[in-house]
Amino acid sequence: MIKLKLGVIGCGNMADSFLDRFHNVNDEIEIVAAVDVDIERTKNFSENFQGIIATTSYTEIFDYIDAALVVLPHHLHHKVALDCIKAGKHVLLEKPMAITELQCIELIQAAESKQKILMIGYVMRYHRLTLAFKETLDKLTIGNVF
Repeated sequence: MIKLKLGVIGCGNMADSFLDRFHNVNDEIEIVAAVDVDIERTKNFSENFQGIIATTSYTEIFDYIDAALVVLPHHLHHKVALDCIKAGKHVLLEKPMAITELQCIELIQAAESKQKILMIGYVMRYHRLTLAFKETLDKLTIGNVF
């Protein structure tokens, strides 16, 4: 099986929360790069993975990755994800997708035109509580919510 080469863009707390999950999918992905504007934070994150690229510029990793995990402050999601898609990379983008509807539409259209996967990390979508809430709404248990 060919492993997907993944670059992590943003090495703060959210990236740290993915660490355990990365090790659970070692047979499917390989973390090959880490990026953060704070090089020390990048180096600290990189210590968890042998021989990966550690840099402060996300455009420097495009030649080495198939996909990017973008875990940055919300106002940076649109630009960085769009640059990744335009470079021909699949993107897993931490929520929210962007800060305006127009930015979201632009990301979707770019991914479709480049035939790349754009996935948003809505991790609670299939949580039992969320599903129960949706079922309650669908059954109009509390009336018509608007």
